[in-house]
Amino acid sequence: MGTHRRILSIFAVIFAASIPFSFIACSDSNSTSAFGENPQAYSEPALESSSSLAPESSSTIPESSSVAQSSSSSIIAQSSSSVKNVQLVNDKECTAENEGVVETEWKRLFNGGPTMVIPVYPSYYRCENGSWNPKEASVTCDTTGVTVGAICGKVGRPQESPETGDVLFFIYEGDGNWKRLYVNEEAPKKCTADNAGSVEEFTFGNEQSNVKLHYECDYDEYLVPPGRWSYLSKEEYEEMKRSSSSSSSFANSLSFEPS
Repeated sequence: MGTHRRILSIFAVIFAASIPFSFIACSDSNSTSAFGENPQAYSEPALESSSSLAPESSSTIPESSSVAQSSSSSIIAQSSSSVKNVQLVNDKECTAENEGVVETEWKRLFNGGPTMVIPVYPSYYRCENGSWNPKEASVTCDTTGVTVGAICGKVGRPQESPETGDVLFFIYEGDGNWKRLYVNEEAPKKCTADNAGSVEEFTFGNEQSNVKLHYECDYDEYLVPPGRWSYLSKEEYEEMKRSSSSSSSFANSLSFEPS
């Protein structure tokens, strides 16, 4: 049930959201969160209709001092229908002068009509030995001053991040290396028959930067593995908690002690 709700939620965000695009930047050397010196602001490329490789601009994540409280809808990439053909990164020359440089290429998942707001998602490339080679999103995570266990979040395509909504999260392992966060491997609690249908909030990361994510335990004995944590948006999580609380209150009101 959670998987179907997640898919519907992702496409609802894609077609309904009209906010400007923004996404998370990782920590600077003096930061206390994944947003740098100012925990409520970050700087990332913003899409412009004249270019696929966007200039930097600052945006603000509302009501958040960490990656944690940012809903996926606030960091999903959005473009206007006026965006024309996207220039390929490979059209730019990769030379010894820009060896190691990372570029971002924006791509639509599909084409739409003239009135549709079509989201675009980033792909990342690094100039290496004369060629632009595709890289995982973590290639743009800053490692300056970052401590082991810190979290970095980057926009991902929906099919890339089914466990974490529209964002790919990475955990810093040290020595410049980031590993992908796989919730069903890293969650502090397993999804089993005993807690099937329960909803949980998990925190990943450390004191420097962390993220709170929400899940429902989907259990089916015929699947392998039978129990998996299914991603919920913060809104879905809160609604399910309210519904559960209301049901419990109603059940308690019907209970009575025999005389």
